[in-house]
Amino acid sequence: MSRLIIGITGGIGSGKTAVSNRFQALGITIADADLAARAVVQPGSKLLSDIAAHFGRDILTGTGELNRPKLRGIVFADTDARRFLERATHGPIMDQLSSELVRRDQSLCHARVIRRHRPKPAHQPNAGR
Repeated sequence: MSRLIIGITGGIGSGKTAVSNRFQALGITIADADLAARAVVQPGSKLLSDIAAHFGRDILTGTGELNRPKLRGIVFADTDARRFLERATHGPIMDQLSSELVRRDQSLCHARVIRRHRPKPAHQPNAGR
């Protein structure tokens, strides 16, 4: 029997957690991207070190954790900073989710998380005229 993997997406307050909680109550395995995003930047991780090297050590709290509000302020104000952070974190987050699914259900050991990238916009020579 094949397994189905469903991604739940939506904006803030759209009900993702409510849907996830209902699935979990039914015994369905849940891998939460928000939790995975926190796991991949734990103090001492290479990814957190890379982020601190790019944005500066003041992006860390006194205990060496990621200062999320400070980083949020930077990346929401600077498209290039946001793109760097996305490039740095999306792969490790997807790997974490995939590993978590395999760990929780060994029958998913052949499952893959497919990464999709947005296509680049087509060149429009007359744009803006």
